[in-house]
Amino acid sequence: MSRISNVIDAIRRIGSRSQKAALLRQDRQLEGKEVLERGRVVVHHEGEAITGFHAKVEPCPEEVSSLSLTARQELMIYSSKASDLFSDFGIDPSASLLERLDQAFSSWLHASNRLGYSESDVVGILGAAFGDYCNESLEMDWVTVSDQYGTSTAIDGREFEFRAFPFDSIWKRIDDAESGFFASIYVVLAHQKQHSRRRGNAA
Repeated sequence: MSRISNVIDAIRRIGSRSQKAALLRQDRQLEGKEVLERGRVVVHHEGEAITGFHAKVEPCPEEVSSLSLTARQELMIYSSKASDLFSDFGIDPSASLLERLDQAFSSWLHASNRLGYSESDVVGILGAAFGDYCNESLEMDWVTVSDQYGTSTAIDGREFEFRAFPFDSIWKRIDDAESGFFASIYVVLAHQKQHSRRRGNAA
């Protein structure tokens, strides 16, 4: 554990801007929780290698439920607006969806004229589009997760136990003025699917 702590401390001092920002986000996420394990991890998926940070905390009670029909309909409306956002910011239509998501967020984040798209608009549109893509390609589904820290909308593996929070992830990057993360999150999720425990009620 001390060796890993030394590595993390070194990254805080001499790591890249994105590495330092990732550690700060993790620090905030872990605040008030009992951390059992923490370190750096490198994941590989289809030729992609992503370096990130993982943490294991003491489990706390949570309630996971399917998204309501009304909430799903709202997400469908948001997701349907992604093509307009891509077009408005001149995103290459031939690029993959993950590339377009990253390019659109970066263009909006650094634009002097955000063309009327508020922070909430961008989080809703890109988060819904990313979540839908993960649901389809990684066999996940929209859920609501509630615990002692609050309630969030997430995507959850249907057959395997892995999860992500698309909207929360975007909000954090707005605060840190960081872009270029959708593809990385996807690679991590694909890796987690391959190495996660099968659900007890899965066929």
